[in-house]
Amino acid sequence: LVMSDNLLSEEQQAQLNQMKTQTRMENERYLRSHPEINSMVSAFVQHVLKERPESITRAAAEFFGNEEELQQKFACKPRQ
Repeated sequence: LVMSDNLLSEEQQAQLNQMKTQTRMENERYLRSHPEINSMVSAFVQHVLKERPESITRAAAEFFGNEEELQQKFACKPRQ
């Protein structure tokens, strides 16, 4: 089975590229407005690598479970 490299028309590809660029820009703005995200993700990865839990999802639920503790730990603004 041979797949064509041109599954999208030029117009479709241009629209897709524009949508990808727009999404990246929106994501970047969001991350800049919430700098605590990087701290939280980094802290969780360090926790997982140190503790090596059997269940990553359970570890995530325990680590991120309490919003008030997270706000204090990572200086997050409470959601309105």
